[in-house]
Amino acid sequence: MANMPMPRHEFDSAGIRSSIGEAASDRVVVRMRRMVNRALQRIRLGESGRQTNGPPRTQDRCLAPREIPHNVRVLYASCACSYRRFFQTFTNYEEMPGQQVQKYHRLMAQGLAGNGARVEMVTALPISRSNSKRLLVAVRDDIAEGVQYHYLPAINIPGIRNLVAALGSFAATSNRLMRDESAVVVCDALNVSVATGAILAAKLQRRVTVGIVTDIPIFLDPGKKSFRTRAVEQYMNRFDLYVLLTDEMSQRVNTRGAPYIVLEGQVDSNMAQRENQIDLKYPRKVCLYSGSIDKKYGVRALVQGFIAAGCSESELHIYGSGDFEDELATICANHESIKYFGTVANEQVVTAQMSATLLVNPRPTSDEYTRYSFPSKNLEYMVSGTPLATTRLPGMPGEYLPYVYILDDESAEGIASMLRTLLAMPAAELHESGLAGRAYVLEHKSNLLQARRVLDMIDKRRSGLP
Repeated sequence: MANMPMPRHEFDSAGIRSSIGEAASDRVVVRMRRMVNRALQRIRLGESGRQTNGPPRTQDRCLAPREIPHNVRVLYASCACSYRRFFQTFTNYEEMPGQQVQKYHRLMAQGLAGNGARVEMVTALPISRSNSKRLLVAVRDDIAEGVQYHYLPAINIPGIRNLVAALGSFAATSNRLMRDESAVVVCDALNVSVATGAILAAKLQRRVTVGIVTDIPIFLDPGKKSFRTRAVEQYMNRFDLYVLLTDEMSQRVNTRGAPYIVLEGQVDSNMAQRENQIDLKYPRKVCLYSGSIDKKYGVRALVQGFIAAGCSESELHIYGSGDFEDELATICANHESIKYFGTVANEQVVTAQMSATLLVNPRPTSDEYTRYSFPSKNLEYMVSGTPLATTRLPGMPGEYLPYVYILDDESAEGIASMLRTLLAMPAAELHESGLAGRAYVLEHKSNLLQARRVLDMIDKRRSGLP
């Protein structure tokens, strides 16, 4: 890690939208945009070319929207709610639907809007009998971060709920497509009900469809062919374009060979405004894990490894839920240095990540599904600015390797050895490595930059380019 690249400091002009009267020619539009951009650049950098009061260059590159915005309307079918609506609707953390799914699609929608697209979410609320006792659920539409959210009404009865969501998605998408010939449809391909209605509406009106695939259906339901798995398999190959986590995914969900791009994930560009400060870390050396605590994800090995490491003045903090909960609670009762916080709001988890000394992802690499996945927690970990120790996951591109600590021995003994080594390092050295990883993902993996790639792919399709 000693040769880890550090953040580069460059300068670049911010994008701007110009509003020109209808009578103006295209040449005048281009000229005026250039003039305004040059003026803004002089204001931000000063006549001498030096930076004035603007943020560091890495932040500029992450936060600046496309200079000439994409003129497209995106209808985005998923279960994503605005941040405010989500926590108004679901108040019990223990029964709250997946926050990482919400965060992924919310960030993508905000990234699309940040690049000039007009984005409207067609949302099937993630209501179930386990998280809500209400029979009829209707939530008022709202706008947040430049994204319009249209919430489909829900009948909270198994089976009927999915049918109502599919019909509502079809009706809402059809209505909006008829009003705007430029509109395209983007779907969370794993949300069967809302995606089925949206893709059917798009196909009937011959619109471009984009499927975002963040998992392989069979690995969500191993050992059996449920209705959900069969339904996803049937329509998964019907999209015109794909956004995939890994190249390997294309062989399973894109057998027609449609155009696709690989986006391992995205980080919140707004994190560039939050600084990870070494003097705000926890007093003790804290190793942290957040996410699903199912045994198959290596959490038990992490706990056993931490105990075996015997590092003084250190703690292990764990956030999330899963089938390891009961055993973990028993372990915590006997080891005061291991603390389990259960399920909390993602914002609280992010704050804890920034305060920790080391973030750990012990996910085993032997299972087949790891070839088709890239854990969203790795990107969330990295953008926090706290260093990450992770297994060498098959779906993780080599470009990440200079910015993380690799755990090649996934056993409890191997984890113990790595923890002893890393927690013995000078705090400043660990901190600097975390900051380098943060700078890398903000510059190359922000939701604005990743969404721009999606819009570029859509533009090519609409223009008839290969």
